[in-house]
Amino acid sequence: MMSLRRASVIVALSLLTSAATASAECAWVLWTRWSTDERFASVDGYETKRECERALAMMRGMDKATGTKDPSQLSLCLPDTVDPRGPKGK
Repeated sequence: MMSLRRASVIVALSLLTSAATASAECAWVLWTRWSTDERFASVDGYETKRECERALAMMRGMDKATGTKDPSQLSLCLPDTVDPRGPKGK
């Protein structure tokens, strides 16, 4: 009886650990906003934060190379669970 209880506890802890790990893995979205528009628009989605930040750096680098950098532009990487446009209305 004791080994069954111990096995149940081990299984429960394993499930909780795997659920916590799964929730930490999320997609990342690259957002851009121009102050003239005041609204964010999603540019693209990425599997990891590192990929999103790399794309953001490349985008900023291309802007500098072409001389088209708009000082009123704001770009950032956020988890897919965060929407910078705010809550949706009902």
